[in-house]
Amino acid sequence: MLDGNSAWPLCGPGTRLTYGLNVPTSYRHRRAGAAAMFSRQQGAPEGNRETDLKTMNFEPHEQQKYAVLPDDILLVEGGAGLGHSARWAGKVGGFVGFDKHVIRLRPRSGVSTAEYALHWCRWANETGRFAAQATGTGIKALGFARASKMAVPDISVEQQDEMTAPLDALGRQSDAVRAEAARLRQVRAGVLSGLLDRTIDIESAELGV
Repeated sequence: MLDGNSAWPLCGPGTRLTYGLNVPTSYRHRRAGAAAMFSRQQGAPEGNRETDLKTMNFEPHEQQKYAVLPDDILLVEGGAGLGHSARWAGKVGGFVGFDKHVIRLRPRSGVSTAEYALHWCRWANETGRFAAQATGTGIKALGFARASKMAVPDISVEQQDEMTAPLDALGRQSDAVRAEAARLRQVRAGVLSGLLDRTIDIESAELGV
C-alpha cells in the first residue's frame, strides 16, 4: 500500500511532518528546572496512564519546544524498541515532554493526518525500513537525521483518509481482541487461585453447587 515501488509519488517527510528531537537525558538530569513527564524509550506510550511515564527536568522556556501534544506521533529511535510508534492521546494532564530516544513527529495541518503519520510509521517498522536505516555496532539507532530524510508517499488528505479508514477499523478490532484476552487471563488467574487455596471445589463446580 505504501511501498516505495508503488505508483504513489514520494516527498521528503518534512513536507508532511515536522520532526522534533530532544537533548540528551543525562544533560537534563544535571540541571535544575521544572519537573515534567516524558515518554520512555521502551514504550512510546499512547498517553493513557501516568505509569507509562518518568520524570525529568525542563526549564519553563523549553516546555513549548519539547511538548508532546494530542495527535503527535512518538517514534522510538533506538534500542530494543527501535521503530515502535504510538499516537499521543493526551489523556495525562499537564505538560508532557519526550526524551532523547524518542523522535516526535507532528503532522502538518491541512496536509497530513495523525492516522496517516502513525500508519506510515508502523508500515516502515513492519517492513524493516527503520531497521535498514539504523546503525551501530551494539545498540542500533535510527537517528534523527536519517529518520527525517526518509521519503513519505505524497498523497492528499482525502487519499490518506481513504487509506487509513480500514486500517483504523482493524486496529479497533485488534484492541478489542487484546482486551478480551486480558480479561480471560484475569479469569483464569482467579480460577487457578481459587483451586489452589480450595475456595473453589472442582466437584462442586461441576455440579453447579
